[in-house]
Amino acid sequence: NSAQGDAKTTDKLVIVLYEETTKTVVQSLDAGMRNQGTANVVVPAFLTGRSVHVWATFVASNDKLYATSQYLGTVVIA
Repeated sequence: NSAQGDAKTTDKLVIVLYEETTKTVVQSLDAGMRNQGTANVVVPAFLTGRSVHVWATFVASNDKLYATSQYLGTVVIA
């Protein structure tokens, strides 16, 4: 955890995926908490084997504070 500014261990992780060919967007508005260190995102089966762009941000547990999102690059859906 960053312990910077307003960051809290209870912040919710938000993940957004984008697949260019099908123009599919997948959002997980509560993929985990900051202190968990991992996240799970359910994606449609048709995205298996496709490369997706990934963005992430954190949202305060009360939904009142939002971090600046970060582009994390691409991953291939397994």
